Amino acid sequence: MLKFKFIHFRLILKFLGMAFLVIAGLQLLSLFVAVFFSEHQWTSFALSAVISAVIGFLLFMLNPVVEGEKITIRDSFLLLILIWFFVPAAGMLPFYLGTPISVIDAFFESYAGFTTTGFTNLAKYDMLPKSILFWKSIIQWIGGMGFMVFVIALFPLIKEGEFKLFFSDIQDKAYRPLHKRIAANARRLWYVYLSFTLLGMGALIIAGQEWFDALCFALSSISTGGGVPYNGNLTHLSIPIKSVLIVLMFIAGANYFFVFQVFKRQHTIRTDEFVAYAKVTFFAAVSIIAAQIIVNGFSPIGLFESLFNTVSFVSTTGFYSNAVFDNGILFVWMILFFLLFVGSSKGSSGGGINISRVLILFRSLKNYVKTTIHPNSYYQTSFNKVPVPVAELSGIYAFLVLYIIFFFAGSISLSFLGFGFENAIGFCAASLSNTGPGVFLMNGYTELSLIHSGSKIVLIVLMVIGRIELFPFLLILSRSFWKL
Repeated sequence: MLKFKFIHFRLILKFLGMAFLVIAGLQLLSLFVAVFFSEHQWTSFALSAVISAVIGFLLFMLNPVVEGEKITIRDSFLLLILIWFFVPAAGMLPFYLGTPISVIDAFFESYAGFTTTGFTNLAKYDMLPKSILFWKSIIQWIGGMGFMVFVIALFPLIKEGEFKLFFSDIQDKAYRPLHKRIAANARRLWYVYLSFTLLGMGALIIAGQEWFDALCFALSSISTGGGVPYNGNLTHLSIPIKSVLIVLMFIAGANYFFVFQVFKRQHTIRTDEFVAYAKVTFFAAVSIIAAQIIVNGFSPIGLFESLFNTVSFVSTTGFYSNAVFDNGILFVWMILFFLLFVGSSKGSSGGGINISRVLILFRSLKNYVKTTIHPNSYYQTSFNKVPVPVAELSGIYAFLVLYIIFFFAGSISLSFLGFGFENAIGFCAASLSNTGPGVFLMNGYTELSLIHSGSKIVLIVLMVIGRIELFPFLLILSRSFWKL
């Protein structure tokens, strides 16, 4: 018989109540936006905020926490699953109540926002009420750094405990101090995140953008959410505005733990991951630019658009610009598809396999070849001059295998539901990497409001797996997780 007394359900439900209260606060903020622009959607946000607040208040008040009770590693993984089930349910309310879409469509919109994928099934996206655009932008922004980390930063109740969930995958020992004083460090990370957002908004205004668009673009680019408010297509924007976005997207694709250390002047910019991130961006951009020049000749705008699209794909933001960008070149298509898989840095707001994992896998492969040639020698795989434990290497191998399995399963499912070959593999990869609308640059625009509801459910599952990765689901489904 299974025993559950080692899982702190009261603490988990209390934390979930806090999450609903945060959602209610954000919905109130969106209500003010609706009132400011005289939009009737204020009633939708008011009702949504009341529902979220009541549920949050009940969960918070009806689950007293025993003094000294701390959240454990198991609690944090179970809480993660519950957060990703219930929070998007609260997040879908403004979409369902404020726009003429179905429940499935509203869930799709909410999940695409919180996972920072940026997809939308709302027709005429750029014509939507500003309050709805703001809501999509703000949930992307919250999802970028991590909703649970945001709640931890706000509520001192969860200032202790083992939130291994957030920090266990950081290979560099220089980041290990972040494991301590979780709440304080979560707040510092959010200060960095907020600072870049505000600086980005200011820079976009200086570049000539209207303040509301600047706000939405800052929220969407620093979270690598993309999509808002032009469904990813930024072809019409000016060069200065897109130049600012390039900088914001590149920063957003970097490791925020690394950025945090740089701000504290405890780290140089020459970490293995950051150097690899810069190299991947550089070589991908050069390759795409070379292909564009060979096929279509030299064009300054084409060169700029190649750089813009490269940074967007590497950071998994999903913006794209294609005024003179030839996306019909097979070589360019393959480079962009490769970038969908690689993704951004670990600890960033982006998705994908992540630069650090790819780098460790590559070094492990090199060492395997050396060992095959020299069987009596031993070569240690390292990351930032620190040996990578065998258990960690095994975890990376397992992750890669699972990632490939879900890519094939997702692609087959989408093809079964009516997607063509390129769209099936493109949308699957874009969902798993949380790149979203960037796939339109590869496969052409697809009106997601017209696709089968089953396809939207498949894409939702892929987006969530890509955002939080598969291990938490496997852990709570395993029998050993529920044993003492």
